[in-house]
Amino acid sequence: MAKKLHYFDLNGIAESIRYLLHYGGQKFEDIRYEVKTWPDKNIKDMLPFGQLPLYEEGNMKLTQSLAIARYVALKVNLLPTDPWEQALLDSIVLTIYDFWTKVVAYFKEEDPKRKAELKREILEETIDFYFSRFEKQLKDNKGYFNGKVR
Repeated sequence: MAKKLHYFDLNGIAESIRYLLHYGGQKFEDIRYEVKTWPDKNIKDMLPFGQLPLYEEGNMKLTQSLAIARYVALKVNLLPTDPWEQALLDSIVLTIYDFWTKVVAYFKEEDPKRKAELKREILEETIDFYFSRFEKQLKDNKGYFNGKVR
């Protein structure tokens, strides 16, 4: 069944999906769009909710990066079967998205003064806050976020 991943030609919220597909040895068409030419009305109109990423498998379409990542991870046997272990993994993933939201705010900010303040916050506060906690969890769990080797 033909698989396609549609996203921008950059590392972003679809990068984890690309990693999962490659890790699982899945053959897929990596369709990338230029950010500077976005939005392309023809492409946006074909998207179920007018946004990327979009994952296609045969004639089925799936949107939302977390839903796509969970689906692919399930297909390549990377999801825990224990509900608690899955909840721990979901917690980390959602926390990564909390971090990413702060970074995206910087890139979207147009006011130079506010953009400089956001950059300072990210570099001096946000990165240390999140990454120190990620590092601690990995250390406490022998290099894994959920503490179990699959």
